[in-house]
Amino acid sequence: AFDWVLVVVRKNQVCDVLPVLAANHHTPNVLFLVNNAAGPTELIQALGRERVVLGFPGAGGRREGSAIRYLLASPTQPTTLGELDGRITPRLEQISRALQEAGLPTRYCDNMDAWLKTHAVLVAPLAAGVYLAGGDIYRLARTRDGLALIVRAVREGMKALDALRIPITPRGYQILR
Repeated sequence: AFDWVLVVVRKNQVCDVLPVLAANHHTPNVLFLVNNAAGPTELIQALGRERVVLGFPGAGGRREGSAIRYLLASPTQPTTLGELDGRITPRLEQISRALQEAGLPTRYCDNMDAWLKTHAVLVAPLAAGVYLAGGDIYRLARTRDGLALIVRAVREGMKALDALRIPITPRGYQILR
C-alpha cells in the first residue's frame, strides 16, 4: 500500500502498467504524468474515477545505471496537475507539496484533459518541424516553409479543438491563433 503511485511512462506503455495498477486495491491515488491526448477513459475504466489524477511533468530525464538524471523543463513549464473534475482537492495539494519539496515546481489546472490535448496540438507540429529539419532546431529556425507549416498545423489543431468544444488550455495559448 502506498499513498501515491506516479506513472511516468510514454503513452504507448500505459496499457502495460494498467493491469498491475488495477490489481493494487490498496493505493488510492494514481498520478499519470503522461503525454496523453487520448483522454482518461482507459485509465478510469481500469482503476475507477476516484483513483485517477492527471498531470504533465515539468522535467525530463533518463536512467544512467542506478541513477536518474533529470532537468527541469523551464520556469514557465512546471509540473501541471489536475483532478478529473477540475477541483483543487486535499490530495492534489498533498502531491503538489511533495513534488515541490523534491524540487519540482507545480501548478494546478482545472481541465487537465484539455491541457493535454492543447499540448499535443502544439508539440506535434513542432516535433514534425524539427524532424523536417533533420533534428536541427537552428536549421528549422531558418526554414521559412517549415515554420509556416508549423504555424498552419497549430492553427488547424486549435480549430479541431474548437470543433470538439475542447477549450484551449491554458488560456494564454489563445495568442497563437
